[in-house]
Amino acid sequence: MLVAFGLVVLAGCGTQGAGVGVECTAIGARTGLGLDVAAGLAPDVAEARVLLCQDDECTETDMPADCGDDCGMDSLRPGSDTVDQGCVDGVCSASSVPDGTLHGFVDLPELAAGPAEVSVTLVDRAGAEILAETISLTVEDVYPNGPECGAGGVAAAVRVTDDHTLVEA
Repeated sequence: MLVAFGLVVLAGCGTQGAGVGVECTAIGARTGLGLDVAAGLAPDVAEARVLLCQDDECTETDMPADCGDDCGMDSLRPGSDTVDQGCVDGVCSASSVPDGTLHGFVDLPELAAGPAEVSVTLVDRAGAEILAETISLTVEDVYPNGPECGAGGVAAAVRVTDDHTLVEA
């Protein structure tokens, strides 16, 4: 009887997806907006002000870049690239190296899939605006286990390029 109970418990550890033979985990995905700032602008940025509007509802978030150890979830952090360190005796490694960019993510639990408008204002250390642009984009479902397992949240992303242009990422 103990063996039968164990099998029932183990059977409940994964859920069957819509596709035949597809195992779906309970992993989710953050719902919100990602922001990347190109390396050419990043050193001058002290803060990004993000305004996302969808269905006549708007949410504004300040994302500090100079927050040191006091960075919250909605802050800009240094970006990085992964560099392959090769393989020795079947053991492979990689390292993370700064790439000069800034990256952040704003959690927006009320966000829904569909059209939205995003305004980004970048501010320097003196409080002057470096960039103020608005674009329309589409918020899309995120499938952390693949589309067979259903959406785990919704998200969109924007990027500020070196030539001061806001684009959908």
